[in-house]
Amino acid sequence: MLTAYARTASAATRAAMSEHGRPEELARALTHLDRGEAPEDVIDDRLLAEYAIAGTPHECLAQAEVYAEAGVTELAIAPIGERAADDIARLGSAIT
Repeated sequence: MLTAYARTASAATRAAMSEHGRPEELARALTHLDRGEAPEDVIDDRLLAEYAIAGTPHECLAQAEVYAEAGVTELAIAPIGERAADDIARLGSAIT
């Protein structure tokens, strides 16, 4: 998903990606992903945290709360994997 996002991002988003966090690490990871290497072998937890929300439903909700505290009022969630609908249901069940 990261490679698709990077390929379709606007010029402004690409510029922000090249200036935020660890742009050299992101570029390296994208190169390795484009070569077909497994994401878990390419993306470390720190880089993942800079560009995604990931973890258990409760961990994901805690990470989303950080965005809410920063003023974000809408957050698009796009689960990846073979059972995305189940993942959405588990996340919904975790909301209290």
